This record gives sequence, structure tokens and C-alpha cells, in this order.
Amino acid sequence: MHDFLATKFSRWFPGHEATSMAKKAIKLSENLRAQVPPCVLHALLVSWLNAWCTDRRFQKEPRACVLSEQCKGRDCIEHYAVCEHMWNAAHKKLKVSMSRCSISRFFALEPLINDDCAILAANVYAVLSLTNRLRASNMRCSADSLHTELWEAHRTLSIQHKGLRKRCINIWTA
Repeated sequence: MHDFLATKFSRWFPGHEATSMAKKAIKLSENLRAQVPPCVLHALLVSWLNAWCTDRRFQKEPRACVLSEQCKGRDCIEHYAVCEHMWNAAHKKLKVSMSRCSISRFFALEPLINDDCAILAANVYAVLSLTNRLRASNMRCSADSLHTELWEAHRTLSIQHKGLRKRCINIWTA
């Protein structure tokens, strides 16, 4: 599994960094197994394997970012991982720091000191499910609704999983 992930990560991380990220991914998936529902682990794996159903993946002319009508980014995982609109919504609802918005942090492989990896992983699920839904209906989020749409995905996860529910409550009572 390590070599397979390292090969996939080489798309975003050069040389030994891909190997290092693969080790982190394996450790993270083991650590998160009891902290998040299986759909979150699936979303992480699909992300790590670059298996999002984006226009770029299907070699089409990429449409604009579906997360915000105001965003100038393209429909690709590399953009969604660093999309300022997504990180702003995560900051607003999940109190995630806006600093160092990178693909490695989005993948929960290089979290900041105060980041909760379970929340970052749940955010990957939320962004993936939202982009899939918007893309399927050929829509884009309005600037005002992104934080609500992402929060709804997190809220649904927290209803399903006791550990995430506790984390979300702690975010809002802190």
C-alpha cells in the first residue's frame, strides 16, 4: 500500500516527499479509523488517489470552481484543496485556521498544531460530496451559501458518528 500511495502522491509531492506523505497517510488512516465514519476514510482515500470526478480528470475543458460563483479557480482537486472560498467557509463554521492552505493540509497529512485531523478529514468528505452534488446538477454555490452547504455535510456526519458530534460540539462551545 505504501508504494502505491507514494506513486499516487508523486503527482503533488516531489521525490522523497511523496514517500513521506504515503507513510503519513497510512498512519493517519489507522489513527482515524475509530474517530470518523467509514465514508470519511473513503473520501480521504479517493482524494489521495486523485479519483475525484472532476472535469480535469475526465480530460474535459474544466469548468469553473463549483464552490463559489465568485471563484476564478477550475474544477480540479488541486484547486479545491487550496480554494480560498472553501477555507474561508471552513474557518467560519469549523474555526479552522486560514493560514497555510495547501493540498497536504487539505489531505490532513500536514495539519497545523491546532488542527484536528478528524475535522480536516471530515472536511474532505464535505467538500467532495458537495462538489459532486453541484457538478451533477451543473450548479455553483452562491458566495453566501457555501459555508451553510459545507456545514450541512459536517452536521450530517456528526449525527451519524458520536465522535464527530462531540468534536463539533467542542468547536462551538470553546
